[in-house]
Parts: sequence; C-alpha cells; structure tokens
Amino acid sequence: MPNSRFPGLKLAGAYISTDMYEALVTLATANNRTLAGQCRAIFDQALANPGTVSDTTPKVPALEPQQDTITWIKDGSLPDSDTTVLLCTDVGDVGEAFHDGDDWRWASSDIIGTNRVKAWADMPEGPKP
Repeated sequence: MPNSRFPGLKLAGAYISTDMYEALVTLATANNRTLAGQCRAIFDQALANPGTVSDTTPKVPALEPQQDTITWIKDGSLPDSDTTVLLCTDVGDVGEAFHDGDDWRWASSDIIGTNRVKAWADMPEGPKP
C-alpha cells in the first residue's frame, strides 16, 4: 500500500520502493520461493554473514515543511456535489466526506446525519514536490 511520504510498498514493517519490490518478486520467482520465503532467506543470509550484505537502502529526499491553512465553513452552505472535502461532526470526528446532493456521506459512502455536520473545508493541497 503506497504511503504519502514514501511512494513505495510496505514490506516486513518497512517501506521499499516499487522497483525494489519488483526485484524481490523476480528473485523469489527465480528461486521458486514465495516473497515471504525469499525475504526470510535474505534475512537468514544477513544474520549468518553480517559482512556480506551491504545497506543499499535508497535515500528518500526530505520533504520541505509546508503549512496549509484550512478554512472551516460553518454557514450551512454546501460544496459542489460529489466534491471530497474535510468534514467535522458535532462530536469532533474529522474525515473525508462529500455531499451527494441529498445527504452528507463519509468517503466510505456511509451517510452522516445532516444535524451532525458542524463544518466542512476544502481539502488541503498537500505537499509540493
């Protein structure tokens, strides 16, 4: 599953690049192993011969700090239909939601009672490259 901070996959609790994942799958296939079995073989080799495995972890560039201002809309107006927004409920739940023209819905499509909606805001832009 991609991570917003690292565009790769999570494997054994660590994020690896998509290229690294594909290389592991190719190696596992060539050795007639499952991906987990190939990883285990690599780990076993590293533990048995610590000096033979080098750290080839690609360095991920740090993101520059960025702040987005979120303006909460509390006046009862609605966003454009089916536009994903941030929504805050009367009990402080915050999440992605949309208004389908009739009802407020969480991103999962579960209906949110209109009387529970405290405010909504446009989605922040997110980090810039």
